[in-house]
Amino acid sequence: RLWMLPQARGERGRTAQLITGADHLIWARRTADDAARFLADAFPHVPIGPAQVGEDEMRRFAESAGTLLPNPQHCTHAALTCGALVGAALAGDALHAVVRGR
Repeated sequence: RLWMLPQARGERGRTAQLITGADHLIWARRTADDAARFLADAFPHVPIGPAQVGEDEMRRFAESAGTLLPNPQHCTHAALTCGALVGAALAGDALHAVVRGR
């Protein structure tokens, strides 16, 4: 999957994240040309290659080992109820910003 943040009209550049498993074929690419060919084949509708991101950035991507995110966890303290009609729940980034006990 290619995940991209939305952008306002007229903005230049766009951040994209490739979300895959550790054993995905993209991580076997080690040259800028290899990575560019793979991305062009995998995402033909998205103009992403050295012409759009630059040779240096494509090389940096190809040489990168990527990163791993931790496994998702279940939080039992993300919701609060105060009677039958009042309650609150936190999700997404709001949940990460809470320090328990404050």
